[in-house]
Amino acid sequence: MKKFKEIFPFLFLFASLFLDRHLTYLISSLFSHQFIISSYFFLMMLLFFILTYSKWLVYLIFFVLSFVYDSLYFHSIGIATFLFPLLIFLGYKWLHLMTYSKIARVASFFILVFVFNVGSYFLAWFYHMTSYPFDVFVSYHLLPSLIINLFFFLFSEFFVKRLHLI
Repeated sequence: MKKFKEIFPFLFLFASLFLDRHLTYLISSLFSHQFIISSYFFLMMLLFFILTYSKWLVYLIFFVLSFVYDSLYFHSIGIATFLFPLLIFLGYKWLHLMTYSKIARVASFFILVFVFNVGSYFLAWFYHMTSYPFDVFVSYHLLPSLIINLFFFLFSEFFVKRLHLI
């Protein structure tokens, strides 16, 4: 069981890259086509790694995986490569708050998803990768994604506690 607890987070981290893509497609197909709801299990794993592992290991792993994330989701290198180290920096600045209570972890995840979404929108807008208006982005992508991911986070928090990973 101890070996499982050591290997499982790394396996699930890599699997969460692909799980996010498929869950995003599944959730978006359940709603009307104007809503684009994204899953962020990868950011949940980022939060878990911040709480569990050393800073430099987290920077190294997520910097390497940011190239994979960029090529999978954005089809160009740079957006996640810039945002993941920023999110890790913010996560370690709030580490003392995240270990304080469950509400603080939920708020931290909420902020990480918000910063990642808004940051990726503005970087994509800056590099002329989107012409999507910001108010439409907030109404039809950001808010529904935050709500769905809040439920995913609460469910996964229960699952992680049951496995005694944190």
